[in-house]
Amino acid sequence: MENQTIIYEQPVNELMRICLRLEHCFQQIHHFLPIDDVWAARCITASFVEILAILDRPDLKTKFTQEIQRMYESFAKLQDSPGVDASMLNHILSDIESLKSQLSGISSKFAPELREDKFLDGIKQNLDYQASPYSFDIPAYHYWLSHSYEQRSEKIQAWLTSVAFVESMVNTILSFIRKSNYLHPKQANNGFFEQSLDSTVTWQLIRIALAPEIACLPRISVGRHRLCISFMHPNTEIKIEPFEENFDFQLSCCAI
Repeated sequence: MENQTIIYEQPVNELMRICLRLEHCFQQIHHFLPIDDVWAARCITASFVEILAILDRPDLKTKFTQEIQRMYESFAKLQDSPGVDASMLNHILSDIESLKSQLSGISSKFAPELREDKFLDGIKQNLDYQASPYSFDIPAYHYWLSHSYEQRSEKIQAWLTSVAFVESMVNTILSFIRKSNYLHPKQANNGFFEQSLDSTVTWQLIRIALAPEIACLPRISVGRHRLCISFMHPNTEIKIEPFEENFDFQLSCCAI
């Protein structure tokens, strides 16, 4: 939540969806990392397994390279624009240049050390067939979980180091995109909102901020020319009902 509002984010393209998934995994790891608990260690391990599955895509480096280059070109166009903070812009371009340089040094897939970890790979293979790695299926995992917090943390820190660049890159991309636009006040009529979109812009992320007392959930549909948001009751029933009220919310359509 931001400033006591609930933020909902909808990725508009595949790479944004990947970035949000990776961000979620890293946030979960850092949340459970200080906790000396076997179940926290299990959650951390499951997050690394999910990271492995995401990073296993053979086209992922190409997608990130294209996005980083596109972002660099977009920011570089601002160099001669009036009113631009030259120092801040140079700092941004330097950060992106650093990402480009590190990306060029990666031969194929990300985090080879993590993918070559036999212990983690054994857990991943087990998870490919069932929802949870049971102790009786992977005795080595059960043995590792019985270690002290310090011993488990040493292994986890090694895993984090192997994906440190990926985490930094994802955080940088999402930070730039989220800051590319402000949250603007809007009003939903009978639980519905729509607006036109500039089809020449590569939209990347839709962000909606709702006050907690407004008991509804947004269902977001993004087309090339139009954005439509239907607000629904947050019930747990199979039948989904529209939230047919008028209320204020905030909207940010993000693009670089």
